[in-house]
Amino acid sequence: MSKELTDLLHYMKQSTCEMACNGRLAHIHNMVEDVKQRKEVQKEYMDLHYYINTEIQKGREEMREEMREEMREEVREEMREEMREEERINTLREKERADRAEEKATRAEEKATLAEKEKELALARIAELEKELAQHR
Repeated sequence: MSKELTDLLHYMKQSTCEMACNGRLAHIHNMVEDVKQRKEVQKEYMDLHYYINTEIQKGREEMREEMREEMREEVREEMREEMREEERINTLREKERADRAEEKATRAEEKATLAEKEKELALARIAELEKELAQHR
């Protein structure tokens, strides 16, 4: 990096007469001082400074609101997803309960059918025994 560029950077960091160590920087420093002395430039600078700060503040507020809205939407989506997951789990639980109830009902029907067959066999056996009894009398 050249000495002239280094000097310019140092001057930009600290714009004082002491830092204006060569002819070009002295010329720049004189122009800066001249501008600083003009009231209309000071007012325009202050107006620009106020405008910039106001715009920065508006931008921050808009960004905060956008971030809030994005966060709200993310939370809503997470909640919807959790609700869908809970609903899916509840559906599976209900299906398991229904399956168990259906199995229980099927077993009960099978027992009832078996009991009915046993009853028929018992009635048939009673009829046979009554017939035998009637023959022996």
